[in-house]
Formats: sequence, C-alpha cells, structure tokens
Amino acid sequence: MSVTATVTIPFPILSTSPAVTFDVVVKTLAGVIVFGPVVQTNAPFNVVGLAAGDYVVYATYNGNTVGYCFTVADCECPVWSDMVITRSGTGTAVVYFLEITFDMSGGFPNCPFRIAWDDGVTPSSLVLSSLSEFTSHVGTDYTIKIHLFSDHATFNFINGGGVTCNATAFSLVYSCSPALMPVISIFKVGPVYKLRAIFPDCGSTCHDFTINYLQNYYYGGPADAGSVAVALDCGDVYPFTVDTVLSPSPSFYTGDPNKVAYFVHITDCCGTTISLVDVHN
Repeated sequence: MSVTATVTIPFPILSTSPAVTFDVVVKTLAGVIVFGPVVQTNAPFNVVGLAAGDYVVYATYNGNTVGYCFTVADCECPVWSDMVITRSGTGTAVVYFLEITFDMSGGFPNCPFRIAWDDGVTPSSLVLSSLSEFTSHVGTDYTIKIHLFSDHATFNFINGGGVTCNATAFSLVYSCSPALMPVISIFKVGPVYKLRAIFPDCGSTCHDFTINYLQNYYYGGPADAGSVAVALDCGDVYPFTVDTVLSPSPSFYTGDPNKVAYFVHITDCCGTTISLVDVHN
C-alpha cells in the first residue's frame, strides 16, 4: 500500500520567510532515495507513493544539511457494521439521512478516514479523526448521521493514505421500515383515564407515529378528541410505553360512568395506518 505524507522542514533550518528555498531529499533508513533531490520552500509539501515505514528528510540550506525523521503509517480502513438511509418529517419537510455505523471494538483506525458520498444533488465528503466526532454510539458501535438532499446515495470510505477501502462503492435507496404498530389500551387510575400505546421496537428507518383518538358512542354533547405525535428514539428501552391523559365527556359514556370507548386511528411515517374501533377500559 502506498500513501501520501505531508512533510514540513522544521526549525532551526527554517528561514523566517517561506520564499527561501531548500534542497530536499527523502531517504529510507537504508539510504535509498524515494523523493528528490528537489527544491522546496519551507511550506509543507506532499511526498506521494510512500510505503509504510520510517524515513529521513534531508534539507540543505546555505551549505548546511540537517536530517529529520518521520514515520508513514500503513493506514487502516474502518470496519462498518450497518448502513441505512432514514427519513424524518412529512410532506415538504421531509429530510433524509445516511446513517453509517462502524465497529470500533478495536479502537479508531490508526489514521483519519474520509466518507465520500454522492446523493445526486451535492457530492460531498467528511473526514473523521476521532471517536468524539461521531453522532452517537452504543457501546463500541459508533454511528455518523449525514444529511442528504435526496432519498438515495452512493458512497465509499477512503483511508488516511488516500486508498479507497471498497472496490465497489456502496449504494442505498431509502426504504421505509417502521416500528411495529403499538398495542393500544385504555385504563383508569383513580379518576384519570389514560390511553396507552406500547411500541415493541423503534423501527430501522421510520420512527414517527401519529395517534388520533375520538371518544365513541354518541349520546349528545362534545366528544373528547385529540392527537399525539410520537418520535421514537432507538436509544430507548423497548417495549416503549407512551401514556396520554384523556378527558372523556360524560355524554359519551357507554352507560357505565366507569367505562369509556374510543375510536383510535394510527399513522406511521411510511404511510401505514390502522384503525382501532371501540378501544375501551
């Protein structure tokens, strides 16, 4: 594997002006020339195509030659464990994200690496240099969340030596996969009625639900109605419970003042809906 090293000739041979030039040679520890001789200024410059190992850069200025050692690492590629395109919002407010999870059980790679992607709108890239730059993590699984301008992306990883990690680029298209629909029930705690939704999981791409409820059995007067937006977080513990306090109208009791019935309509962000009629305590 060959890499690119950025070399800076350090003090004391440096002049105070970057316009001053040096005669530069880079050699292996065995004395084999791998770069130069060339004329450089004291600005950083690239040496391309080096194998991993130890080197010496010799800089000559005004008849004086000084050698400085540097090491080129054999840069590792990251190990990924999962990748998916997710979506947030509805209608014109929909936003897509590329979420890539890496297995960092062996620690961060020995060099920074770059994620390069093309969503068909704005090709871009992101360099990751440490674990603290990831969006989130669970144990040693670290996830980066990248905003996309469309529902698809082609992407790859480039290690610190400039080597593309995968011969074939990854390609993903958003596919909606919601959490399982919740189990709905109504219960009473003292004088308070509650609508309970229990979600078995968080879903892989669609985490948003809307629960609409309407008190059933019409006997006159206004019915209790409402809507609850639920945004699941995959970091929660599942099954995950959402309780909503109800305000049932006495005019809509089923004949028993301790029992109420509701029509419940649930929609997820994939567009799936279910209707539960006469959910009661």
